[in-house]
Amino acid sequence: MARGQVYLVPLPVVLGHEGAGVVEAAGSAVQKVQPGDHVAIRFLACGRCRPNLDGSSAGCANFNAMNFAGRRQDGSHALTLSDGDAPSDRFFGQSSFAGNAIAHESNAVKVRKDAPLELVAPLGCGIQTGAGTVLRALKVTAGSSFAVTGAGAVGLSAVTAARVAGATTVIAVDMVPSRSELALELGATHTVSGKELDAVSEIQRITGEGVDFALEPPACPH
Repeated sequence: MARGQVYLVPLPVVLGHEGAGVVEAAGSAVQKVQPGDHVAIRFLACGRCRPNLDGSSAGCANFNAMNFAGRRQDGSHALTLSDGDAPSDRFFGQSSFAGNAIAHESNAVKVRKDAPLELVAPLGCGIQTGAGTVLRALKVTAGSSFAVTGAGAVGLSAVTAARVAGATTVIAVDMVPSRSELALELGATHTVSGKELDAVSEIQRITGEGVDFALEPPACPH
């Protein structure tokens, strides 16, 4: 481990948490995908714990062990170096910064072959985190107001989802002008420069009181 390390994965580690590609090979027990399929890769979940059975794979009781332990649950590794040593792998169940990612069929999601893989990859974490929080956790309603602090991958996905949900006031707070411009393209009705203005006061000025729903994206690998 290194000082200040956020994700306590043993080092050295092969990172990569949003992957997409073409299946080159599949184990004999795999039924969900086959060679030639185009897939997006998301995090790994056990599929057996209560949160998983209740429909919340992101709340998997074994999430850390399956995504940050640096190895499979039986202690083996999916990757080896040329000298025979094994780095930490299985990051988010994929370590997709490697030339070839070894995933489980449960976290490989088949997509259409004409879908651009470079756009499909963010579905594996950033997009589903932002949109899922808005649509499934917050349950943003039609006619409501919504604000997000941070217009990165998660925040921008939240902005889009809020408009899809029917929110009529969607505010994106960020310090980078280009991100604010993109937020407007993706559905924000207002943007606030967190570098130049007090965000809370400005949101109150825009809405007259405050917002019905607010999101502060968590620290993540983006």
